[in-house]
Amino acid sequence: MTATISRNKMQEKALFCLYDVLTYIDMNEEVDVVDILSGIMETDYGEVDTYLKSVVIFAIKNYSAVIESVDKYLKGWTFARRGRIEQATYLLAYSLFYGDEKVDKRIAISVALSLIDTYGDSKDKKLINAVLDKVLDDERRN
Repeated sequence: MTATISRNKMQEKALFCLYDVLTYIDMNEEVDVVDILSGIMETDYGEVDTYLKSVVIFAIKNYSAVIESVDKYLKGWTFARRGRIEQATYLLAYSLFYGDEKVDKRIAISVALSLIDTYGDSKDKKLINAVLDKVLDDERRN
């Protein structure tokens, strides 16, 4: 059994998983979510926290919708031309917001910007904030 980790740490692990997913997609390789989650968490898939599984799987299932939504608001850019960590951040924020009715838009954006501060280029924060503000407002929650 793995030790309990904080929600913030779990979101960070989700970002790592989504980064790996994007890497596999970019290489035209089959995405093995079970292997990715197990590898990032360094445990058997059955021991991986259900929150982490749900965030990552929701993002993957909605991959095309995320790209379509983000592309709509990236003036002069496309999702594909942004850095992989930024792409993973968009996927994560989308999953946090649309995958969990209890997560407020401001929280999803705050998580994304915090992770960009740590792992991305902080110069991109304004753009990410503006795009997520529209994307997370653009679609209705089910």
